[in-house]
Amino acid sequence: MLSRTAASVGDKAAVIDGDRTTSYADLTARSLAVARTLSKSGVEPGDRVAIMLRRGTDAASAFFGA
Repeated sequence: MLSRTAASVGDKAAVIDGDRTTSYADLTARSLAVARTLSKSGVEPGDRVAIMLRRGTDAASAFFGA
């Protein structure tokens, strides 16, 4: 879902977090980085991942990356 949206409207704002705006393309890149980190840490598909972050860019990246 995120990658399809990023492909069509990558430069548009995905998350507005205070004075910081993150585009769909940037959110996708951040989410892929989270996914790689989780995978390297031994997390596999189907594993549970807890996300304890305030709402914003980091939480959205973690959600999509997990």
